[in-house]
Amino acid sequence: MPVATFISLNICPVINIRPYKPDDAESLLEIFDTNVPAYFHSSERQELVEYLDKEREDYFVIEYQNTVVGAGGINYIGAEGQARLSWDFIHASYHGQGLGRLLVEHRINWVLSKTAYRQMIVRTAQFTYLFYAKFGFSLVRTEPDYWAKGYDLYLMMLDLDQN
Repeated sequence: MPVATFISLNICPVINIRPYKPDDAESLLEIFDTNVPAYFHSSERQELVEYLDKEREDYFVIEYQNTVVGAGGINYIGAEGQARLSWDFIHASYHGQGLGRLLVEHRINWVLSKTAYRQMIVRTAQFTYLFYAKFGFSLVRTEPDYWAKGYDLYLMMLDLDQN
């Protein structure tokens, strides 16, 4: 499946993807909460706080009409030559409008244009793995109850040289 070719942070007048700022944290936690329990377990909230404080590398927020409605990041695993999509979520009220797609495409293009990494992984759950399959991510393995009871790990990989 071809990867979208836009790289601009300013996609259209009402949608903008920009780098995360620490001031975004409170809004992102509220947005995360709209996805509990449908996509995340409540226990994962503290992990998100720790990620935003200590583990984020390239992290982006997506705005719709100047309001933050979601976020997603990239972490780099140098020893394995992989870029990992991290902590993706869109406010539940905005699901199905293409914002998550734009955020994934933005990060794939970011990795292609700004890094030498040519393999991406995503660690997701059974609720969203088909979303990532639309971008060409292939299922590598699953692990039951990885995130929490009833929230399984779906490890997926995308070879960027194949796109």
